[in-house]
Amino acid sequence: TLWSNSCCCFSAQVTQFGYEGLATCCLIISQPELSGGDAMETEVVCGVESRSRSAAMTRSQVEAVVVVGATMPPTSVTTAGPAPTWRRPRYWCDRWWLAVMTLTLLSSTAMATQRFVTEPSNVSATRGSVVVLNCTIANRQGVVQWTQNKVALGADRPLPGYPRYSMIGVETQLGPQESIGEWNLQIMDVRLEDDGEYQCQAGATATSRGIRSRVAIITVVIPPEHPTIDGAPTIPVVLHRLTNVTCRANRGKPAATITWYMDNQRITDRSPRLEEKFVDTVGMVTINASKTDAGRRIECRAINDFMEQPYRTFATIDVQYAPEITMALNLTRTIREYDYVRFQCSGTANPTDVAWKWYRNDVEMEGETTNTLVVHQISRDYDGDTVACVGTNRVGGTRRELTLRVEYGPRIIDIDPVVGADLQHSAQLRCMAEGNPNPHLIWTRKDRGRPTPQTLSTSSVYRIDYVTQAHFGVYVCTASSSGFPDASKEVLLLQNSKPSIHSEKEQYAALGDKGKVECIVHSVPKPDRIVWLKEGKPIDYAASGRFSSEEKDLLYGRTSVLHILKVQKEDFGNYNCNVVNAYGTDNATLILVEKTLPPLPYIIGGAVGGVAVLLIIALACVVYQRYKREDSGSVLGSTTDTESSADKKRKDADSPSTLMDQFRQDYNKKDFYRYSADYDELTYKQQEHTGNNNAYGCLEPCEPIRETTFAGEYIPRAMTPLERYEPMYGTGYSMSSFRGRDFTGFDAGNVKLATDV
Repeated sequence: TLWSNSCCCFSAQVTQFGYEGLATCCLIISQPELSGGDAMETEVVCGVESRSRSAAMTRSQVEAVVVVGATMPPTSVTTAGPAPTWRRPRYWCDRWWLAVMTLTLLSSTAMATQRFVTEPSNVSATRGSVVVLNCTIANRQGVVQWTQNKVALGADRPLPGYPRYSMIGVETQLGPQESIGEWNLQIMDVRLEDDGEYQCQAGATATSRGIRSRVAIITVVIPPEHPTIDGAPTIPVVLHRLTNVTCRANRGKPAATITWYMDNQRITDRSPRLEEKFVDTVGMVTINASKTDAGRRIECRAINDFMEQPYRTFATIDVQYAPEITMALNLTRTIREYDYVRFQCSGTANPTDVAWKWYRNDVEMEGETTNTLVVHQISRDYDGDTVACVGTNRVGGTRRELTLRVEYGPRIIDIDPVVGADLQHSAQLRCMAEGNPNPHLIWTRKDRGRPTPQTLSTSSVYRIDYVTQAHFGVYVCTASSSGFPDASKEVLLLQNSKPSIHSEKEQYAALGDKGKVECIVHSVPKPDRIVWLKEGKPIDYAASGRFSSEEKDLLYGRTSVLHILKVQKEDFGNYNCNVVNAYGTDNATLILVEKTLPPLPYIIGGAVGGVAVLLIIALACVVYQRYKREDSGSVLGSTTDTESSADKKRKDADSPSTLMDQFRQDYNKKDFYRYSADYDELTYKQQEHTGNNNAYGCLEPCEPIRETTFAGEYIPRAMTPLERYEPMYGTGYSMSSFRGRDFTGFDAGNVKLATDV
C-alpha cells in the first residue's frame, strides 16, 4: 500500500552491461490517485552496484519515470514481465523532497555500506558430524561475531573457550572502500548441546550501522536407543484377555516411530512421550491372545526421520491360561457301597504350577492337596453328595464337580421291635427302609408250620384291622433291592397287659461297698412309672445323699436299679418295687442281704489250687503236642478232636441274632438259663392245651389253641432270603429256641404268643 508524499526503497538483483549486482531503488510517491484509465506515475531513482565475473566493479545511476506495477526500463534493470508503457512524466511531488532523496542516495553509494552477501540457513546434523553455517559480509565495518541461543561466542576466529567452534574463511579487499569477507561458523564433532539458534552479527561503527543475519537453527539428529520390549524375551499374555505389550525406543531425536509386526503383518502405530531434548517413544499393542498364538514371535521396529533402516527387537508370546481340567473316576459302572473310588482331575495349564483343593458339598476336605482323591470304601453317605476339585495357578482357578450316585443295599432305619395290641382292636406294624435303588418291603410271619413264609403286605405299614389271639407272634419286615442282599428285622406283636415283676427275691451287697437292688419288669406297654420303697416308706433321694435310681428299657419292659453308695448296716432289709402301666400295677418285695467274704485260708487255698490247675493244664498241653509230633509220621495219620457241633451252637447262641436271643440277654439273670443250645432232631406232634408251653403266653385263663409243639430241642431249618440280617450284607442269622416244659423262672401267665417259636 502506497501513501501520499512517502518514500519506499527496495533492493533487487539486477543485470546491467553484463554485470550482476544489487539495485537499490526508492519510489517517491507524489499522488496515489487513479482516475480514468491512467496509471499512477512516480519518479524512481536507482543506484546500481555490480561486480563482473572478473571482479571489476561498475556504478551507474538512472533516473526514470515508471508506472507502478511495471518493471524498470530494459536499459537499466533486467526483469521478467511485459514491457511497460512509458508516458511523459508529470512532477506532482515536492521538488525539495526530491532533491533531499537524490543527495542521500548519492552519498550512500559513495560510502559503500556493510551488508550480508550470504546468510546462514537451517541445518540438521547427526551426532559426531561437522556443521558449517555460512556468513559472507561485503564492506564490513564493525566486529563480526556469532551468537548461540542469543549468547555471544566471541570475536576471534578461533573462538577461545569453544574448542570445537571456530570462524573460518578469508576477507578480501576489492578496492579502496570495497571488501568482501567470509565469517563462516564451523562446529566440529557435533553434540546434543550444539542444538539451538545461531546468528551472524556485524557490529556498528561511527559511519555504519550494525547488521544481523537471519536466525539459523541447528537440529542435532540422534538415533534412538535399541528398542526393548517389556518382559522380553517371553511375553506372558492371558488367554482371551486383553493384554498390553509395551516397546520402548528411548532417547531419540527426533522421535522414533514404533511399529509392531506379527508374522510380518503390521498391527499398530507409535505412541511418543517427550522428555527434555530427547524423545522417549513408547509403543503399545493390545493382544487378545488365543492358544494358537503360543510361541509366536512379536516384532517391534523403531526408526526416526534420519535413519535408513529401523532397529528391531523380538519377543516370544507365552499364552498363559487357568487350568483346563476334567474329572474322571476309576470306575466305569455305577458306584456301589464299599467300592474303592478314585477321583482324578487332570488337564492342561500354563503355568503348570497348580495348587489343588477338594470339596465335598462345598466344604473343603482337609489334607487333600493333590489332583487325586481316594475313598477306600465309599459309604452310602456319599449318595447325592457333590465332590469338586479346584485347580489354581497364577492366572486363575477352575472348578470341576461331580454329583455322586452311590448304589447301596437296603437298610431298615425305623421299626418298632415290640408292638402291643388289644384283642378285637386294630394294630399297626411299621417299618421304614432306605436303599439305592429304593427297596421293596415285604411283611411275613415267622411260622414253623409254613415252610415258605406267606407275604402279608408290601407296604411300609402292615395293618391288622381285628386282632385275635392268632395274630400275636413274630413278624418279619424284609427290605429287598435288586443286586443286593436283603435286610430283615423282626417285630413282636404282643397283647397289652398289666406289668409283671421278675427279679430275684434276695440280692446281695457287701458292707461299705456300692450296692444295688434290681427290679426287672415285663410290661406291654412300657411302664408309666416305677417307685421304690424302703420298709414301706418312700425313699428320700435328696436327703439320703446315697440313694439314686436308674431305669433302662428292655425289649418289652423295663428294668429299674436302685443304687446305694457305701452300703451301711441299716441299708440291708426289705425294698418294695412298685410298677404301674395303663393296664394295671404290680409290686414285689426284694431283700438286700449282706454278702460275707470267705475266710482268708479259703482264699489262699483257692489261689494255690488255681495255680496248680493251670500248671497241670500246661503240662498236659506239652505232652499232647509231643505225642502228636511223634505220631505224625504214621501211615494212617492221627485224628484229633474238633469242636463239636454242640459247642459251636453254644458259641453262636451267645450273640443275639434274633429277638429270641435279645430276649435271653434281657431276662437271663437267673430266669432263662434252663434251656440247651444243643439242637436235636425233634418229632413234631399236634396237641391241644390250655397252658403256657414256651413262655410266650396269655394271661390265664386262656382259650384252647391248636398249635404245633415239640418234645425237646430242634434243628433250625435252612435260612430263607427273607431271614437275612444286615449289616454288611451278611449271609444270614441263626434261629434259636428254648424248652417250654423246663422253663420255670418266667411267669408265663402274663405274656402269650399265639404262634410256635
